[in-house]
Amino acid sequence: MRNFVSTHILSLIEKTPDSLTQGIAGCVKQKWLEKNWTQKVLAAKAGLSL
Repeated sequence: MRNFVSTHILSLIEKTPDSLTQGIAGCVKQKWLEKNWTQKVLAAKAGLSL
């Protein structure tokens, strides 16, 4: 487990803020698509406007 965490932390250090943001956005989008949510549903659940 310790090696797993160390490897992932090191991989984050090498990324730019933009690439990190894109990666997080991609993961979030994948999750809401898996749940068959629309952007409107996701925004409502997050308490945001579309």
